[in-house]
Amino acid sequence: MIMRTLRLTCFFALLFNFLGVVDGFAATAKPAKAKITLQPVKQTLELWDTLTLTVGVSSTTMVSYQWRFNKTPINGANAATYSLEEFTAASAGKYDVVITNDGGSVTSRTVVISINLAPASLPVGTALYDQITGRILKETIESDGSLLVTGADTITDPEDETGNYSFKYKRINSTHATLVITGDFYDADFGGRIGTTVSYKLMFTGVAPEREREFKCSGKGVYILPKGYKPAKIPFTFSGKTSIDLPE
Repeated sequence: MIMRTLRLTCFFALLFNFLGVVDGFAATAKPAKAKITLQPVKQTLELWDTLTLTVGVSSTTMVSYQWRFNKTPINGANAATYSLEEFTAASAGKYDVVITNDGGSVTSRTVVISINLAPASLPVGTALYDQITGRILKETIESDGSLLVTGADTITDPEDETGNYSFKYKRINSTHATLVITGDFYDADFGGRIGTTVSYKLMFTGVAPEREREFKCSGKGVYILPKGYKPAKIPFTFSGKTSIDLPE
């Protein structure tokens, strides 16, 4: 009987010692860091689009979020999803998020968010403003004016009601595009209609305070004179700084 009592006493002593070790371990053990289950995704946005970035996290304890832009914390960006309305070129860059819990911090992958300064198309109501220097018949000319998109492929000169023009626009990449305008207009000095084809190379450089997209342009064109005139075609070249105002 005495031996049995001793054995039980030793068992309970060992049990209490074990539980004490477990309690001590539980008190000092550090939770695991959060695990990222969904990484942010790189994107290319159109100008004025809304940027939305999301991260998914698995954690046994509460977590906090801090989104960063080019490694600088973004004020107020402290949720699993970060949104920025009216994205501009100034906001293009590298984004990531730091997730912190009781176990420490973990950082998401860095994603590059790019922007298309060159528009995808020229919708009806788009206005183009020219400020160019040209060379025609060995002479230098200065020209400024405006064009207005009036249809899916039609464009007009508001200062010349005799003109009939169509256009083809193509975005090459985020900052470059081409524009080809063809048509004709009436010229009293020549007593007839003059045909023209103008090919633009556009390089978009930024956005003006009035929200107009600014770009540099260069290109070439040709005037086709009425029958009986020589030369029948007069080529020209040009370059300049212009802007484009898309309807909102």
